[in-house]
Amino acid sequence: MADTVFMDIYEINYIPSFPAVMRLSVRDINTIKNIVDLYYKENNIQTCERLALKVQTILKIKTDMQPLALLETLLADYNYLTTK
Repeated sequence: MADTVFMDIYEINYIPSFPAVMRLSVRDINTIKNIVDLYYKENNIQTCERLALKVQTILKIKTDMQPLALLETLLADYNYLTTK
């Protein structure tokens, strides 16, 4: 289960921040998860920054969130939206 994009969303009243995440493919979501996992292994923030900028462009979203927080939020939103 740890190698999949699925995660438990524990907030009862979770509200997705970026519903546009559903426009991404499963492959895109897996890439985001892999980059987040890589960050925690190697502390490589530059890759997170590049990916966060790319995703913001693709989804046409603007945010002041830190890159890692954005990517983790997108994963949580995706998980919530695909399981409801």
